Amino acid sequence: MMRRILRIALVCSGLYAGYLTTRKCRSSRKTRTKGKKLKTIDIYNLDVGTTISSVDKKQQKYGTVTLTLAENYKEQILSLFHGTQRAENYVFSSTGIEKEFSYASPNYGKWVVTSTIELGGSGSALESILAYATMQDEGVWDLCEILTFLTGRRVTTGEETRRYSHKSIGAHACAPHDVLLLSGTAMNNRKSLIDKKLCEAFLLYNESLSQDSMVIVAGLVNSAFNVLLDHATDPVGPVPKKKRTDIKAEINKIIDASDLENEQKEAYKALIGSRVDQGTDSLVDKTKRLLLKLDIVQEPIEEDVMTRIKYINTLRNLSTHAGKVPKLKGLDEEQSLRYAGSIVTGVIPEICCMVFGEALGLYSNGSGYSGLFKKNLTTFFREGIWRGWKLEVESFDEWFYQ
Repeated sequence: MMRRILRIALVCSGLYAGYLTTRKCRSSRKTRTKGKKLKTIDIYNLDVGTTISSVDKKQQKYGTVTLTLAENYKEQILSLFHGTQRAENYVFSSTGIEKEFSYASPNYGKWVVTSTIELGGSGSALESILAYATMQDEGVWDLCEILTFLTGRRVTTGEETRRYSHKSIGAHACAPHDVLLLSGTAMNNRKSLIDKKLCEAFLLYNESLSQDSMVIVAGLVNSAFNVLLDHATDPVGPVPKKKRTDIKAEINKIIDASDLENEQKEAYKALIGSRVDQGTDSLVDKTKRLLLKLDIVQEPIEEDVMTRIKYINTLRNLSTHAGKVPKLKGLDEEQSLRYAGSIVTGVIPEICCMVFGEALGLYSNGSGYSGLFKKNLTTFFREGIWRGWKLEVESFDEWFYQ
């Protein structure tokens, strides 16, 4: 079952990333500019599209660091991983314009250098602030994390390729040709991830992008989403601590008056007391408020929409605590499988992209990929359709190989 979900995941989305490291980059060399020696670092797996022209941006500066696409960039990206690809083609026929699909076989690829970074240039040096410990590396670590998020591929230096898998592709936070430009915007605004307490969620999400085990991917994505929900939504009517203490005291009286064994009484006190301390806000409530905030769903929320919101929580609970895909309410096993693959590799990642992208200043007034994400997510919650795939009536093969 898990293999079947992973197959869906690799085609429909994919996953990459990196989390915590403070080691220095070894894949570097010295160059000389106007008498000054600059350190050059090879950057692996950066993909900014296949249609780079003479007028496209091929370089971006961040403080004292300059990133430049490799001279043989177009040849190098041919060695990057991609799953089975489907392209839409429109052809003229006797009955008008018809849509046809063409397919490209997967390429399992390898790590390749697609760009370089020069350090020590003019300007004010940046620090990497997204890791647990601030690093005086001119911002290279943070830059790799930002580029990973924007491209959906793990972008890293040579030393760190040992930590990750190159065989995955996740959600793009922007169009490939906008990556270099928006990476500058994101680097300028990255402190907002810390200010909004979204940094841990951001790094967990990135880490999920380099995993090819569905169980690990689900765990990381679920953890990222939990952190995001805690800090991207405002609690409704928080119950003061004294009131919660009083409620627990009354509950404990009832438990003490029961004929339970002492060990059972103490267990119930801890269990129910913990639930009281959590307040009146459930993860379903937080998810609903976030979707309303992002204008993905609207009040009043219809029953079918609410059911799909609850699917996210059910999947999160069962995959985390039982390590398996649950049978979702109202669905058979095959339908549950389709929903699970779509939620873990598509729905939650695109919600994360919208929240992180907004914090990084990538989207304004629904611009860029924010509008595409909103359209995808709205259709999912309203109709149970993910990127054109009717999850409740079509098998994967019926949808993909039309």
